[in-house]
Amino acid sequence: MTKFIASPNGKLAYDFYEGSSSLPPIIFLCGFKSDMNGSKAEWLSDLCQSQNRTFLRFDYFAHGGSDGDFMDFTIGKAVSDTMLMINKFVNQPAIIIGSSMGGWIGLRLLQLIPDTIHGFIGIAAAPDFTRKIYASLDDGHLNQLKDKGYVEEPSNYGEPYIFTKSLLDEGEYHCLLDHKINFDGPAHLLQGKQDTSVDWHMPDAINHVLNNQAKVTLIGDGDHSLSRDQDVRILRDIILDF
Repeated sequence: MTKFIASPNGKLAYDFYEGSSSLPPIIFLCGFKSDMNGSKAEWLSDLCQSQNRTFLRFDYFAHGGSDGDFMDFTIGKAVSDTMLMINKFVNQPAIIIGSSMGGWIGLRLLQLIPDTIHGFIGIAAAPDFTRKIYASLDDGHLNQLKDKGYVEEPSNYGEPYIFTKSLLDEGEYHCLLDHKINFDGPAHLLQGKQDTSVDWHMPDAINHVLNNQAKVTLIGDGDHSLSRDQDVRILRDIILDF
């Protein structure tokens, strides 16, 4: 059942299952313009309840059922929302599972609060994607960004993506592929080779940042969502390995 909690960014929608197992809690971080009710999040919720394992999922500012105008969304707000939720609900090191942008948020947590994290799983993790967007803009897009404060890009998921100037500019403060992350826990990167949103070589760049300590699983016919039954079975095996 969806609940709400007050935050500096407004009410945040969340779902929390408090298990009694000693297994590390699992926290799921969704992607850009996604929400906590996606198929992977639902599957993880069922898995954790079957294991009596604590599970937390939530919607960032301006995502899903949470408050906020998406035109005001930034990476920093997603990071602060995530840290608030961890501080409120999780009292032992957790496994962070980040999908797409959620992978970026999870990696940022490895920099900021590593002692609260048992392990990290990136599913088509997309760190620093704001730099990629900026680099792809032609003169027309740059003029639109200057005049309107945002640009629109086609999406494979219905409505076009809207990237605001504040999102792209503020994202620079959270870019991390230029810096090493010293994290001693387990890390695993899951990536589809048919992903049209994140280059399937991205795990190499992330692993370099993680001092080549992460395991990498490439799925030859996998897309960006990696939500098929065979994909989540691989995810289950990674979790059990942790």
